[in-house]
Amino acid sequence: MGEADKGRIMTAAFSVAVSVVLVVIKILVAYFSNSIGVFSEALNNGLDLVTVLIAFMAVRIAVRPPDSDHTYGHGKYENLSAAIELTIISLLSVFIIYRSAVRIISRDFQIDLNNYVFIVLALSIALNLARVLILGKAARKYRSSVFEAEFLNYMSDIAGSLIVILGLVFVRTGYPLADPIASIVVAALVLVFSSRLSFKVIRNLLDH
Repeated sequence: MGEADKGRIMTAAFSVAVSVVLVVIKILVAYFSNSIGVFSEALNNGLDLVTVLIAFMAVRIAVRPPDSDHTYGHGKYENLSAAIELTIISLLSVFIIYRSAVRIISRDFQIDLNNYVFIVLALSIALNLARVLILGKAARKYRSSVFEAEFLNYMSDIAGSLIVILGLVFVRTGYPLADPIASIVVAALVLVFSSRLSFKVIRNLLDH
């Protein structure tokens, strides 16, 4: 295994570690705060962990040399992983929009906001900033569709965390409707970004 392959595996492993930390913290915060915005962030990170594990396994397979069954190598596994990841992200976004709409219709705005909610979201942004810098560099260096999909995913996570924080600020000032609205905005942004990248991944799978 060459240095480039080791670098790809280390990058994927780092992303897995960050996802584990974020999913544990956000699940706890979502449970205690009862915020649909934080819930959407927690669920997003939970599926991030699933998709990043898929990406990690895909990278491990993609670095294998050509063999009798894969005469051109295993690179297509990266594109397949990216397609699976984008599908999961899109389904997640639709689910979040549905849950937010249910909360708006039922007028269920009971939220327990404490400073730790904002601290956790700020920590999430800091960790994801470090991750996107590493993944962006890796995507350019290795021309990896998996790392590009991961980069897009965590850029949308940063935007989502900022929108959720803004929504919670409005909640504190007496506008509880801002919480589910923030979740819908986040989910819609993720759907737009993932659909754009999906076209590129499909073209790669078809050797366009």
